Amino acid sequence: MKQKIAKLKHWLKNNKTIVGNIFSLGTLQIFNYIIPLITLPYVLRILWPEKFWVVAFMWAFVWYFLIIVNYWFSLTTTRDISIHREDNKKISEIFWNVISIKLILSILSFIFSLIIVFSFEIFSNEYLVFLFSFIMIFGDVFFPIWMFQWMEKMKYITIINVIVKSLFLLPIFIFVKTIDDYYLVPLISSLSFITTGIIAFIMAIRVFRIQFVAPSVEVMKYQLVEWWHVFVSTLFISLYTTSTTFILWLFTNNTVVWYYSSAEKVVKAFQWLVWIISQAAYPNVAQKLKWSKDKTIEFLQKITIIIWGITFIMSITLFIGSELIVNLLFWKEFLNSVAILKILSFMPFIIWLASIFINLTMLNFWYKKEVSKIYIKYAIISIFISIPLTLLYNWVWMAISVLLTEIFITLDVFFFLKKKWINLIYNK
Repeated sequence: MKQKIAKLKHWLKNNKTIVGNIFSLGTLQIFNYIIPLITLPYVLRILWPEKFWVVAFMWAFVWYFLIIVNYWFSLTTTRDISIHREDNKKISEIFWNVISIKLILSILSFIFSLIIVFSFEIFSNEYLVFLFSFIMIFGDVFFPIWMFQWMEKMKYITIINVIVKSLFLLPIFIFVKTIDDYYLVPLISSLSFITTGIIAFIMAIRVFRIQFVAPSVEVMKYQLVEWWHVFVSTLFISLYTTSTTFILWLFTNNTVVWYYSSAEKVVKAFQWLVWIISQAAYPNVAQKLKWSKDKTIEFLQKITIIIWGITFIMSITLFIGSELIVNLLFWKEFLNSVAILKILSFMPFIIWLASIFINLTMLNFWYKKEVSKIYIKYAIISIFISIPLTLLYNWVWMAISVLLTEIFITLDVFFFLKKKWINLIYNK
């Protein structure tokens, strides 16, 4: 046991950069979840039930366009930066082209979403909520978290987020006083995104000495085409994750949606740990792969074992403490969320394996097309399974279908990597 602890300490010592980035990303995401937990009870009390679902529904609608605008640059362009990280001119070129792509995608998304909003009465009646929610996307355009991640300087982003979002907490309590103030909730949230984005944008230019390089159509086209398969994968991931709320809303009622959404929010808070580690480790894996495939696989095996244990404990804790967690965070009326939370509690454990197999391994080893094929296949299967299960039985089966989808995806990529002689579970 002492020998294993000594090995772990040695590994942590040799990977200080990753550990530091994990800590920064962890602090950032914990803070991003603490803020909603502070404001949610207050906002629920003011807006529930008539207007709360409007705000949440529009936020979910806008989230789809945020996925399009992001184009998964947080992972994809990391590979390019890892190759040219000593070339300031090349980094500047990538920076301005990525910002330009995101700006173009945000404008196109805004036009398309406006058409949708004013084509359906359910949207057009609440156009102000939509507009104020969409502002968030323009904030994200100029928020280059991917730049700080590439250069492994996540502490700057963490400091900016903590300060700015803390300042925007107070306006919620000051200005949202009655149910008629519901439109101010997305406005205040989006303004915090805009402020954070502008400050981070200016800081990125100064910290990394970014020179202005005129965006090139050729380079932008390369970025879009080269990472198309990863983008498609992202869209289909959202199809079988984010779409669960829409499916429940279409075929059940608002009460059921909140039972499911409440449990899902708790699980996603824990799943962010997986995202944090994946994001922090990705640049390091890309760097290692340039020098040695075997050393990279060995590194991935060690991360898998360490985080596997952490996420397993996390999932067991969620399962055992599900009733207590629901009682602490929500009202007694939300006790129906307990069954859903018990089922989804195993998601962090499963998601970690999928993340290391897909994000850290398949994308770095250039299996982009294979990743998109897997996600497309299981997204379609998931939709076809979840709708009849929800209609014939109840919302608990939606949670079961989501969990099964993740399990099948993880098994699929595990056997794919095994065929390619990449084994991350154990050493031969």
